[in-house]
Amino acid sequence: MSSQTLLNAGGERQYRSKHNDPNYQGEQVDPRLTNGPLPERSCTDLVCLFLFVIFLVAVGLMTGVAFKNGDPKRLLHGIDYAGFQCGLDPGYEDYKLIYFGYPFPSDKGDYKTSLTQTVCVKSCPTFNQGQEPPKTLECKTHSLYTTCETTQDISQKDKLYVYSSTNVMDLFCMPFDNALANTIQDVTNIGTITTGIQEVQKNYDTVLIVAGISLVISFVYMFLVRGCARLLVWVIILLYLIGLSALGYFFFKQNEEFAQRKDLPEEERLKKQKMFVALAYGTWGLTVLSLALICCWFQKIQIVTEVLAAAAEYVASETLTLLLPPIIFVLSMIFILYWIVTLAYLWSSGERKEGPNLPFGGWKWSNELHNMVYFHCFSFFWNLSFFVSFLQFSVAGSAVLWYFKRRNPNFQSNETVTTSIGSAIRYHLGSIIFGALILTFARVIRIVYAYIYYTLKKEGLAENAVVQKVALCCACCIESFERFVRHVNTHGFIEV
Repeated sequence: MSSQTLLNAGGERQYRSKHNDPNYQGEQVDPRLTNGPLPERSCTDLVCLFLFVIFLVAVGLMTGVAFKNGDPKRLLHGIDYAGFQCGLDPGYEDYKLIYFGYPFPSDKGDYKTSLTQTVCVKSCPTFNQGQEPPKTLECKTHSLYTTCETTQDISQKDKLYVYSSTNVMDLFCMPFDNALANTIQDVTNIGTITTGIQEVQKNYDTVLIVAGISLVISFVYMFLVRGCARLLVWVIILLYLIGLSALGYFFFKQNEEFAQRKDLPEEERLKKQKMFVALAYGTWGLTVLSLALICCWFQKIQIVTEVLAAAAEYVASETLTLLLPPIIFVLSMIFILYWIVTLAYLWSSGERKEGPNLPFGGWKWSNELHNMVYFHCFSFFWNLSFFVSFLQFSVAGSAVLWYFKRRNPNFQSNETVTTSIGSAIRYHLGSIIFGALILTFARVIRIVYAYIYYTLKKEGLAENAVVQKVALCCACCIESFERFVRHVNTHGFIEV
């Protein structure tokens, strides 16, 4: 007798669970759902909707404060030794460029101290090797440099050391000399932005080509799956097994090749042979294990192929679905652009620190500004999670409607995608917002953990073996929790 069954007093077979009964046909479905989701609906999770509206109002107020008090130019233009900002402060409007008057290490080998010795200049000195450098620069003097006279003698620290340089984005003078340029970039990190812009300009066409190729491949794959899902899945599985077997054979042949090599010390040769033999038998063992799992999961693989075929048929039938991801992507990019601009205004709302600073930095924030930045970061994750959740809800609703439309020619709606989007906006924004909020909390937990681990690593505590094991366990738990939340969100949207 199976462990899932038992006999009652009358000798009749009973099942410990109704799900083990082969005659069990499931729970009775509400007759109103036989033709698909109910057209008569009511709004869900209104509390979350009201909370999100209040949240958006707060975001708008924060944005207004940021644009009123901040100026991103303050983040770009450098600060001279006296604390004046080139190109922005009164009297410095024509002196936009930061010039490093002594780009060498100090007597104690401290670069940061020497690179605070800056002045604001009108133009960068440029001259070829062998030419006479300019004797003076048009600059704004201060207590450190009381004159704009130049020198090429590093011992004369009361004068500006002159070097040939180039104007970078009307912000600073970058030396042509590689050693000086590398020193400035390493200490102040001012070359990062220009390098990033150059990389984008250089590789944007490659990114577009790869994106186009990926889109074409995805369409080809979709139509292949729609027409021959079973064959395609089993061909992929077969290629996987053949690839593993071939990889094991390659490792075994490498072992034979090392056995014939006489140019290596015997100890090293034997070590290599043992390594390749272990890799070969390990790969073949993985092949056998994969084959056994495939045999055990044969029925599940069959179900997966049917699901893939149905998904491909749905996408081919509801082609409007293909527009949803690009639209959500564009909206997300617009929001990210707004978020970055607002962050720049928030960041520049702080006050400059007094005293000599590195030319690009030296800001201090109030507690209120700190809280606004944290709130702005939280809004980033909640809004992006909302976009993703809205996309999931719309696709899930469209797929459910398509399933019933396929069975009923007189279905309530032919346009499943627009119907699903309309239902989401009219009735279920609260549920979508609630799901996005849960996902946001999961991501915030991950970020907090990453910050804690970074702090431990910075303090040298992450080298401890116990701390490393605990950190790995925490990372695994957080990852599992986030996946669980995503899974519950997706199925929750389907139920709604």
